[in-house]
Amino acid sequence: MAKDTKGFGAVLAWGDITLDADGYPDLAAALSASYTPFTKLESYTAPEQDVEETETRTHQSPDQYAEPSQDWKTNGELTAVIRYRKDEYAALLAALAVDKAWKVTYSDGTTDEYWGYLKKCRPTTPTSGPMNVEITVRCKGKPRNTPAA
Repeated sequence: MAKDTKGFGAVLAWGDITLDADGYPDLAAALSASYTPFTKLESYTAPEQDVEETETRTHQSPDQYAEPSQDWKTNGELTAVIRYRKDEYAALLAALAVDKAWKVTYSDGTTDEYWGYLKKCRPTTPTSGPMNVEITVRCKGKPRNTPAA
């Protein structure tokens, strides 16, 4: 029986994406990027994988019920809270709206990899405890999950 994977010890990292000859992100290279980990990850929520639906209504629909069918798959938004460090925060601000490769490594060695742009970035200043930075990444394309060996 497989052991449960603990969230404690997860690491969030990011890397640059190379562009192909047409100026589009090279997906194979994006998911093989050299990653730089953030200093401390407080929390992380993976992007929701979703399927858009198209509803069909015709004069032949049984008993006037709509007939939904699956359509495009979508990759949602990755959200994370990282410990504030002025150098990382400056790098995040410079990367706003820039496509990057993103990778989460879990405590058992399993990885999730995404590519997308930094959509939101804001520091939080609690009255006690360290400052954090909340980030939101709009993920694109198909994610890659690599289970631990």
